[in-house]
Order: sequence, then structure tokens, then C-alpha cells
Amino acid sequence: TMRSFAPLFVILLTAAIAPAQPLLTAYRVATPPVIDGDLTDTCWREAAVGSPFVLATERALPKAQTAVRACWDAQRLHLGIQVEEPMLDPALNMLDQVLARQTGRDADIFSDECIEIFLQPTAERYYHLAINSIGTLYDAQNSGEPWDGDCEVAAVRGDRAYTIELAITFASMGAAPQGVWRVNFARERTAVRELSTWSGLTGAFHQPGAFGELRFAEGGPAVAATSVDVADGQVAISARFDAGAEGTVLRGIVTAGDTRIEDAAPA
Repeated sequence: TMRSFAPLFVILLTAAIAPAQPLLTAYRVATPPVIDGDLTDTCWREAAVGSPFVLATERALPKAQTAVRACWDAQRLHLGIQVEEPMLDPALNMLDQVLARQTGRDADIFSDECIEIFLQPTAERYYHLAINSIGTLYDAQNSGEPWDGDCEVAAVRGDRAYTIELAITFASMGAAPQGVWRVNFARERTAVRELSTWSGLTGAFHQPGAFGELRFAEGGPAVAATSVDVADGQVAISARFDAGAEGTVLRGIVTAGDTRIEDAAPA
């Protein structure tokens, strides 16, 4: 089969960003990524992208975006996270504003710039992980109950962004890569005080009922890249789809509050 890409470009005439529970599909990979903080592995280039994040304090987009990719193999769930941070540009001399002071496992990482990950395989409990920009890991279950996951973590601080890779075994969560999990991804930004999330919840991050969904699949089309721009009350969304086989027909649905746009086109 041949891999091909189909673009989608939509403009929503709405001044507010109205959140809806999103879906991210994780595809099985034959060759999992090397956990080194580098997101150039083939599996990441072919993975679906969970983006954009929205503010948890109001219905608006953050000034710095975050994108999450997911894939899996028989033993582990893998996450690759790209975190935009303009203050990491050395020319600005603002590196100290991107806080990264905590180094011990389960340290007070929430005083640092960090990414929070919420994984709920079943209704009984959810797992909470947080990682700062130098790879320090915090993990617990529910709202702070002790739990140590079988994790591998790496992070790299670049010039205008940092990247995180996480691999966690399904066995340590008593779970299997099947069906649909409830999940969310959140960010605490320190250079400019911003709290943002993937699911679009408002308020505290610990709201399982407001999490999005992670679906496990063997393969299929993936959103390879997305961008969102807001200007003059318009939200412009563009995306590129990895369609898989040539001739595949893709159907795109974009919703924002009561606005719904649907279109289909061959790849």
C-alpha cells in the first residue's frame, strides 16, 4: 500500500472555544520508540496527534500549545509529548522562567513547569503521572494515593520547546490495550501562568468525568499534524491526515459547541 496525506482546513465563525470530550486513537507498532526524549522515531511520525490544548481557566487557547502522540505494543503504552515554550529561546535570556528544580521521584513537581497525565483504564481508579522538562517523574493513583508505575521516562529541553517520552507497562496498571480508556493530558506552565488541558475541562484537573477518550486500534488513518489560529473572532483549524492506503475516503467532523462541520474526501 502507499501512504498518502489529505489536508483538512476549516474556519469556525465563533468567538469562544467550546470544549467537547475529544478522542485520541493509539495504534499498535511493531517497533516501539526508543525512550530518549527524541520524537523523530517512525512511530511518532505516523501517530495520531492529540491537540490543541485549551485553557482550564476560561474558554480560550493558551499562548503556548502542547501536542500528545500515543502508540502501543504488547507490553507498554507509549506517549510522546511536544511542549511549545518560547521562553526556552536562549536569545531571550529567560530560561530560568521555565522552572525545572525538582529531581527526585515523587518530588513536589507541581511547583515546576510540568505535564500531567491521567489514565483511567477502568471505572475503579485512574493513574496520575506528572513529568517536568528534565524528566522528573511523579506517579500516584486517584487523588494522591501511593502507587509506583513501571515507567521509563526521558525529556529534552530544546530552544523553543521541550519534549517528553513516557513508556508505562500495562501490567503495572492492571490493564490491557483494548477498547477505550478515559484519559486526559494537562500542562502547568510557569514562564507565563497558564493551566491548559487536552480534554477541555474547566477548573481542577482531577475530574475523571471530564476526561477524553483513548482508543486502542491495530492501525488506521492518523491526524499527522494540526494547527489552530484565532483572529477576529474566527477559529481556523488545519490538519493533515495520514490516510494509509491510496484511495481511502476520509470523513472529517469538527465540532465547537453547537457548530458542526462534516466533510468527506478521497486521500
